[in-house]
Amino acid sequence: MNATWVDDSDDDVYVRSRHRRQRQRLRSASVASTSTILPSTADEGDEFCEIIEEDDAEADVLFASEVIDLTEDESQRLILPHRPNETELDSIVAPCGLTVKPTNCIQISDTYLGELKINFLQVTTIIRDYDGATFIRGIPFTRVRHLNGKLRDRLNEVCMVLHQHRQPGKKPDSPVLVDVEPQRVIRWRTLIVTNAPFPVHAVDINRYARSRSLEQKRIAAEKSAHIVCRWSITITYSITATNRNKAEEELLEHLRSDDLLDAKYRVSDKEVSELWRGPRQRGGGWKTTAESLKSLNIPISRCPGQTYTLFDSFSGAGGVSRGAQDAGFKIRYAIDKEREV
Repeated sequence: MNATWVDDSDDDVYVRSRHRRQRQRLRSASVASTSTILPSTADEGDEFCEIIEEDDAEADVLFASEVIDLTEDESQRLILPHRPNETELDSIVAPCGLTVKPTNCIQISDTYLGELKINFLQVTTIIRDYDGATFIRGIPFTRVRHLNGKLRDRLNEVCMVLHQHRQPGKKPDSPVLVDVEPQRVIRWRTLIVTNAPFPVHAVDINRYARSRSLEQKRIAAEKSAHIVCRWSITITYSITATNRNKAEEELLEHLRSDDLLDAKYRVSDKEVSELWRGPRQRGGGWKTTAESLKSLNIPISRCPGQTYTLFDSFSGAGGVSRGAQDAGFKIRYAIDKEREV
């Protein structure tokens, strides 16, 4: 993943906004099966401004070019690198009284990017369009709990959401930014983008709501503590004549040192790798010593009919499962994310 992209796409890509009540009948098995943005029609019960200390470091802007609307506009809108007649603003005062500027990280109310709930936005630009409407544009983040179990749910851990569009025979377009309306703003949040493994920079829950229950501490920390991003999920859509918004690929990646601009939160990739899998040993980790050799003449005790089992979690057309079955394995499960399989 690189810090900048070059956008060479001249093709128009359409998205359609829908009300939340329509989302149930349009959902598919994918985490984010469409690039449509669906804001909730329900108000958040705790929608108020709380001023949290802002991060003084420069924002880690990891991608920029195209835009998706997180608005309630029912019309189709183009996703273009630069929309005509847009004016950049230095700041904006949200209806809740919060002043929002580029590089701020803000918490936003119940808003969806396809299937995926968006909780936070790292602001890159504030724009006013040709109709005089004002939007806050930036990089979307979701709490890891909304990734359908792809990552373990940890307090205030978030994942960056990158959307790309791919046309047949072409490389994927640059990841898109999103637009939200000022009334969606709840409060400022401090965002730490790091490639350090958990629990480095993690929230200390004991600092919040002392002498209260664990659940009360968690609620207080979720409202006001800093948030930490260590992962990104890239969702690539295939754009065809019959289906312009089909999720074709999902890629979940741990951030690398090259993705970060702030050295304070950067760890060498070698160190991260060794913490995950152990140190590397020059010449190889396997030593053919007498202690490592095992006799091949030891009989194997096996009950009648006993065999190995197999769980094929990416079965596709079933070739692996069929081959394993022919080899004597017992196929316990064979699943695939595609409905057609």
